[in-house]
Amino acid sequence: MTADEPWSRGGGAGGGDVGYSPAPRATAEGVAPQEEAAPTAYVIPPDGPPPALDRGSAAPARSRLPAVLALALGGAAALSCLLMLFDGWGQTAGPSVTVALAVAAIAAGIVALEGRGRRSAAAVAGVVMALVAGVFGAASAIAQPDLGVHVYGYADCQLLSGTPPDDIDIDADAYSSAFFAPDLVGVDTIAEPSFPYGRTITVAPTAAMEPRDIATFTVDAPVDVTDRAAAPPQNGVYVAVPVTMEATPDGGLDCFSWTAPPSYWFVYDGDYTEYTTVSIPGYPTIEDGGRDNGDGTFTYYDIFDVSQEDVSNGGYEFDLVEPDGTIKSVFWAETP
Repeated sequence: MTADEPWSRGGGAGGGDVGYSPAPRATAEGVAPQEEAAPTAYVIPPDGPPPALDRGSAAPARSRLPAVLALALGGAAALSCLLMLFDGWGQTAGPSVTVALAVAAIAAGIVALEGRGRRSAAAVAGVVMALVAGVFGAASAIAQPDLGVHVYGYADCQLLSGTPPDDIDIDADAYSSAFFAPDLVGVDTIAEPSFPYGRTITVAPTAAMEPRDIATFTVDAPVDVTDRAAAPPQNGVYVAVPVTMEATPDGGLDCFSWTAPPSYWFVYDGDYTEYTTVSIPGYPTIEDGGRDNGDGTFTYYDIFDVSQEDVSNGGYEFDLVEPDGTIKSVFWAETP
């Protein structure tokens, strides 16, 4: 068949149009016989082509329900998470409800994304809100000591709380960051020097709701460091008292804001001298950063500018705070 072959339209038996077929070709001898091959025909219904499938009909409307549900549940989880800032909700059912809503929102979002076969903005937004709220809800639902295990790697992270007793005039921050010695509560440590040098005491945070041992302090014999100082002392002698601290258990002070106990050089007649902030090479003070001994212990030196007589007739003192807010002084000195 070539481009100059004419086309004719035939009638269909069903009243509709039929396909096109070529007309017989005229030749010199007459009309060429038509080949007997049956023409291929297709019938167009008289009412026109069938309507295309409406893909925006009721089926897609049903598939939007999980996406809307995911968005609603995700928003509810986010709202519940925000309400956990208030004790009434955060300390009761808030964490559990937030986690439950988050899980439901994520499940609905997965169903929506799988069912539609393409990204749904509502489903994605719901899942994102649910994930954020669920993480905060789950963290709030974990008991605080257990949270210390997961975050810090140990179970004895001290979470301080409490206020000074009303009848004690003591700064609240100082009270919260102070230590007390559980084994010395109620023990008279003022009448005479409490311990020989080298004795270790165990301390706990004063304001802890459940006081637990948190560290040990060991005070060793003082060292005359006068010759190592850059300038001579005013009172005659520089003595450096080594204080070694060890956390119980390892790392127990990592989440506890602490300061070294206030310290003094005492003499038996009742007088005392505060430590000095002078820096002497080889004897780092707490202000110098102390010294990490590499075995889980930390040593710092309290340095005092005292007379030679006071060195012979005195010793080292630092102050702890009893749970009721009273000051307890603990002494170390040479044994008689």
